[in-house]
Amino acid sequence: MNENSKKKDIKVEDKRHFDKEGNVVSREEKPVEAKTEPSEEFPPESPEKLDFISILFTYVHTALIYLGDLPDPSGAPASENLPGVQQMIDILELMQQKTKGNLTSSEEKYLESALFDLRMRYLQKSKIIK
Repeated sequence: MNENSKKKDIKVEDKRHFDKEGNVVSREEKPVEAKTEPSEEFPPESPEKLDFISILFTYVHTALIYLGDLPDPSGAPASENLPGVQQMIDILELMQQKTKGNLTSSEEKYLESALFDLRMRYLQKSKIIK
């Protein structure tokens, strides 16, 4: 082998936050170069802020699709899926129990009214009440 191919430049950089005595060492961070290509690792940020009511709304919306009250986003014909509705109601009830005392008044009112509405629609669709 050639001697030049055996030599390699090795650079060692100390990145410890403490010295030998345990004192904090402040180091200036080098600026990270921005990528010019979009990263596919993370989805782009949503323009709207995600809040608790938005999360609840996804379950309510899914329940309404399962009830057949809203069209299926996939374009499939509307059909009833009562076990799916019951599962969405169960999830919302669980969220209500687990977040009790931690919700704002508007979140609490939304969750309570959504659950009431879904329960009534479920009972009507399952022919328990008319």
